[in-house]
Amino acid sequence: MYIRFVTPSRDARARAEIGLFGPAYDLRGQYRPSDAPWQVHEIHREICWFDRHLAVPPEFTVQRARHRGQRNGICWFRDRAGAPIGHAWYLAWLLEEMGVPVRQIRSDAPGTILWSDADQIVALPDRDHPRLFH
Repeated sequence: MYIRFVTPSRDARARAEIGLFGPAYDLRGQYRPSDAPWQVHEIHREICWFDRHLAVPPEFTVQRARHRGQRNGICWFRDRAGAPIGHAWYLAWLLEEMGVPVRQIRSDAPGTILWSDADQIVALPDRDHPRLFH
């Protein structure tokens, strides 16, 4: 089973909702941590935790047939990735406190897997990819 946290924004090249990290980086970048409210400081702290403890996948993009262009893969946590999922829940709560809705998706069929490690995968979503925000 795989777990993903999503926000209402869509990634057109992935044909899927954007996850936690894009909005988190956006909110963190709007303020200097020393001048920010506690939520922004905590978002910064969580991003730093992920930077130290979670690998950055080397590739997210797949070149499709010439007429279809490139497609982006999306990240999922493996359900056994305890610490990363715990930090993701906290980051999701922080984003919601800052006005960004976040929902969780679970799936045993995330699409074509492009990359994986012990905690996460990058998968190319298929047509049946679940969507929580319309």
